[in-house]
Amino acid sequence: MKKEKGFTLMEMLIAISLILTLSAAGLYGWRHWQQQQQLWQTARQVRDYLVGAAK
Repeated sequence: MKKEKGFTLMEMLIAISLILTLSAAGLYGWRHWQQQQQLWQTARQVRDYLVGAAK
């Protein structure tokens, strides 16, 4: 009997769930990084405003 090539349903489900898990973790990290960058940018703007007002 000739062995068929390809992936089983279980292998495909595991691969898809792994990809989804990694994507969700990456998306969470990306959003957290964006929030941190926005916070730092706002802090720099406030600092620059206060330093400029003190001159």
